Amino acid sequence: NLAMWVTRALVFCIAVLSIMDTKGEELAITGKEAEEYDEKLSEFIKEILENFREQMPEGILDIGIPPVDPLVIPDVNEDINDNIAKMVLRMRNLTITGISKFHIEELKADLEKGFANFSISLPELTAEGECFMNGKILGIFPLSSDGPFFIHVTEVKIAGYGDLNVTTGGETRLHMNDLRLSLTFGHLDLEFKSLLGGGKWTQVLVRLLTGLGPNLFQHFHKEAMAELNKALLILINKELDKGTLSELLDQIPMAPPKHVKIKFF
Repeated sequence: NLAMWVTRALVFCIAVLSIMDTKGEELAITGKEAEEYDEKLSEFIKEILENFREQMPEGILDIGIPPVDPLVIPDVNEDINDNIAKMVLRMRNLTITGISKFHIEELKADLEKGFANFSISLPELTAEGECFMNGKILGIFPLSSDGPFFIHVTEVKIAGYGDLNVTTGGETRLHMNDLRLSLTFGHLDLEFKSLLGGGKWTQVLVRLLTGLGPNLFQHFHKEAMAELNKALLILINKELDKGTLSELLDQIPMAPPKHVKIKFF
């Protein structure tokens, strides 16, 4: 019985070592070769985004990606209660334009660490739709509006990361498990065409709302970023699923031209 147990243990250890050796061969990428893989993968993901730019107005409905420029969010419902304002905020048919004007500042993939960092800039974004809001600012100033609104922001930055998962076996494949991009901005202008008040009182409300504007924008831009994250994650994985890691990266030369076209099916 002891001999049989020892034999089984040895067989098990050999099997485990064989599996480890196989994975080691698949992932044994170090030094200059690792940098080359990371650079090629970074270029591959950049080209996915660049080629998507032209398809943003129509989306890619075959793989479940809706139009994203303009990006339409049917409903945003928020109850704001903070130190600045207490109000009910209801937005309808929120339409955001300008996303396709993006510029990729930096996109760096790291296979060993399993993530890709994104840094994207946009000159401006506009948002418009119908808005109902009712409440008070600073607990004193009544605020009421029910009608069209317009918001314009500049110096827009989108940044974040995606989780990369390398699977091995007979072949090495890559999948992005999650994508978390967030948005910040610089200057903001806003207009509520049905702001109730009139005269000097309306001017006071406009000044107060301008100060409140960044908080208002934060409340609904999260909805927009959730839709954008979802669309880009579907798109990136659709392309990553088209081949093994080596097959995908073979499409990208080390000194790539500015546009290496990748066809979307």
